[in-house]
Amino acid sequence: MLIFIDTNIFFNHWYLRAPLFELLANYVSNERATVLVSEVVCEEMNAKFQSERASAAKELTKAIRRSTDFQLDPKPVVVPTLNEEYDFRAILKSRFENL
Repeated sequence: MLIFIDTNIFFNHWYLRAPLFELLANYVSNERATVLVSEVVCEEMNAKFQSERASAAKELTKAIRRSTDFQLDPKPVVVPTLNEEYDFRAILKSRFENL
């Protein structure tokens, strides 16, 4: 059995931690199915991750800057760095034994 999965299923599930992916991984393992994901999907997910992470960092910085307007004596807030490496193909390989 072959299961082909496209980007829209993975979007916003960057590390495949949702219960749906646990069920799918168990199904693939139990049924000896193979998950098919194209190289284009992996590249697209990597690009979308980078874009969404940059957007989140920008929003966080803006919110922190705006919050100082509500403080008489604003304290410096350190914005966490979001520079973790991301490789969607490696995440898939760790999640599905038949990829």
